[in-house]
Amino acid sequence: MMPGICGALGADKEEYSGLWREFSQPWADCKFMSITGGFLGSHAFGAASAIRTLNESCHLVVDGEASIYSSVPTQENDTGLFRTSSEGLHLTEACKGNVVQVDLRSRICHFEAEQTGTFPLYYTLTASGQLLFSSRLRPLARVINASPDLVGISEFLTKRYTFHRRTQYQNIFRLLPGQAVDYHLDSRQLTVRKPRIPWARNKVSDPNRIDCEALWDGLRSAVRRCFDSEKRHALMMSGGWDSRLLLCAMLEQLGNEKVVAYSWGDAHSRELQVAKKICQSVGVECIVEPLADTLYEPGFLEKTFNRVENVLFPQWHRASEQLSGIGVRSMSAGVYGEVLGGRYGPAIALAGMRKAIVVGAKLIGIPVLFNSFERLRFPDEAKKRWFLTKAAWAGMHDATREMYNDIESVWRDLEQLGIENREQLIEAFVALTGGSRLINQQILSCRTDLDVALPFIDFDLLKLASQIPQSAKIHNSMSRKLLQRYGAPLLQFETGATLVPASMPIFFQEASRVIRLLGDNVSEKLNKSTKGSIRSSRLGFWGLDFLRNGRALRKILDDLRSDIWDRDAIEQSIKDVTEHKEANMLWIHNDFLTIYTTDLMLR
Repeated sequence: MMPGICGALGADKEEYSGLWREFSQPWADCKFMSITGGFLGSHAFGAASAIRTLNESCHLVVDGEASIYSSVPTQENDTGLFRTSSEGLHLTEACKGNVVQVDLRSRICHFEAEQTGTFPLYYTLTASGQLLFSSRLRPLARVINASPDLVGISEFLTKRYTFHRRTQYQNIFRLLPGQAVDYHLDSRQLTVRKPRIPWARNKVSDPNRIDCEALWDGLRSAVRRCFDSEKRHALMMSGGWDSRLLLCAMLEQLGNEKVVAYSWGDAHSRELQVAKKICQSVGVECIVEPLADTLYEPGFLEKTFNRVENVLFPQWHRASEQLSGIGVRSMSAGVYGEVLGGRYGPAIALAGMRKAIVVGAKLIGIPVLFNSFERLRFPDEAKKRWFLTKAAWAGMHDATREMYNDIESVWRDLEQLGIENREQLIEAFVALTGGSRLINQQILSCRTDLDVALPFIDFDLLKLASQIPQSAKIHNSMSRKLLQRYGAPLLQFETGATLVPASMPIFFQEASRVIRLLGDNVSEKLNKSTKGSIRSSRLGFWGLDFLRNGRALRKILDDLRSDIWDRDAIEQSIKDVTEHKEANMLWIHNDFLTIYTTDLMLR
């Protein structure tokens, strides 16, 4: 029952009733407020409220992480997250969510998004000037009878997210990171203000003068703002750096009794064994949930989609179901810790062995030139996806040219904000596109049953992290330094991606990563050549071999309704999986859930 907001302005009751009906359909206990010339609606968990009347003419709705609901003001004042007054609305740097204020005295509706754009807010301006908005896209599309946007669909099928303002429907737009928009009720015009993001005009620090204490204080402050110290909170735990660093900060601020860890996947894999050992060493309960066919049942996936509008990460939805049942207040994860970890830098444009070699060379100071900037700004021309019909692709192929215009719009916006350093520009681009709209979608998938907390998207912490040059933080060098100083016992365990203890120098960890990649490649080839007689490596946590019986994949195929899918090709892919002709089950998993998410969106 994901939190969310919606509203309509410049409309009468008959015109906006459809939006309210579509928005509230999946949930109970939604709150509705009729105002002159429109309405505001919201949903929040439990006793929390996302809607307030500040005075007879000023109303407010919010949507975001758990901390935002306890800070919604009951009158005109400064909450610490945003300031509301007769002069308008101003988000502080601690606010992580979207805020909409309607002031009937000034006749202005003010929208503002937090700095990463993680929490979606969609809006449309009708031909007659009415403004409609919603945290979910499909209710808006249905109420205005919007046509699918082939560019947006192509972008999603290619990247699993859309760029810039683009959505999968025509004339419906997404609020950009840190963006503020004013809607003037009388003129029915929109005014867009310059966005606020942590990378804007942020100077790169001297690598020899990085203040670890300031970074740690920033993380501690973010954790304090995120979590109610009287409640129990969950952390999605892996064997990696981000969740380990966040665990360290949560333990300091909350204590081990207020923290429960959750991991999912192959319970016998090396990575989940590492996660369990870390939790045992600090006295934190660790729940391990295996993946199973039930996560891929169309009924389960459609229920998930109706709340969070994607089925890319069903295991995260299962986590929220299970944890809400044991009284957990909110769910957190290490998402956006990638900025501090240096993983959204230039090396992101590379993959596999080449990436490992380039990172290793950079760690020992050998200059390696590669065209990351050009690869990201001018990607190769999109190719037909194997699961699309030729007719569908013929329509999308021309539309994909517009995708490059959307990509260029993101770059141009960042450059206009004064980001001059090339590495910072790349990091901001990757973080605000794939980071905010795909990776962070994992934790947002938990909002079906739980509020979420995202310490690493804290503005002050991000500003500090984005000042650190890539050479000083690449592949978790800074995370390791922080743990050495504030959580050294957690370094005795190896990470999920490497084969040596995390206390060892980063270069040796990256060397072991190369060895692991080689081993994974050999294992995958042996598994394919022996048709499953030799099992794939169980180093990683995924454990997707249960999909090889084909039952879950076939149920998804049978439930597809759009005519854009090449059913014969999808049928053949299922056959290849069951006959072990396809070894990389993660690719199959991602493609099928991307297909199904798109199909559900277009219904």
